[in-house]
Amino acid sequence: TGEGVRIRLEDGTDIAADVAVIGIGVLPRTGLAEAAGLDVDNGIVVDDRLRTSAPDVYAAGDVALYPDALLGQRRVEHVDHAEKSGEHAGKVMAGADEAYDYTPFFWSDILDAGYEAVGETSSRLDMVEDWKDGQVGTGVVYYLKSGAVRGVLLWNVWDSVDRGRELIAETAKEPVTDPETLRGRIPFG
Repeated sequence: TGEGVRIRLEDGTDIAADVAVIGIGVLPRTGLAEAAGLDVDNGIVVDDRLRTSAPDVYAAGDVALYPDALLGQRRVEHVDHAEKSGEHAGKVMAGADEAYDYTPFFWSDILDAGYEAVGETSSRLDMVEDWKDGQVGTGVVYYLKSGAVRGVLLWNVWDSVDRGRELIAETAKEPVTDPETLRGRIPFG
């Protein structure tokens, strides 16, 4: 009707907008796996070779709950993981005996801005923001749990995903005692 949308928050505040975009994720379609008797838990459970609980049955991509080498058991919904895990499952099915030890990353471009992120980027985690010149526009956001970096968001900072993975691995072994020391660990480029 051209009237837009109005959202009422829990505290009673109303927000009016022309449109609302709601992204809520997906539920993995595991019905076939369940019917076949495979282990399922928010996805098809696989080992580090992407094998399911049934011999010679593999799962990859958004539906696979896999042991991420850096972050533990997780299910990832992004094209990078779908491509890399699918390729890896194919190699294992063809005889390779290699663990899937890749931690996928995410990316998006939004008009003239863009981001890359690796790991867990949840607002439920502790966050340290490091913005170029103190202004939102170019920067790095570190997501932590108990001093361990669990994820890194690179906002208009490019070619630093591997450095993010290194920080996740490094701080898993030696958590930081002062999260503010993370500022500057990944340069703005």
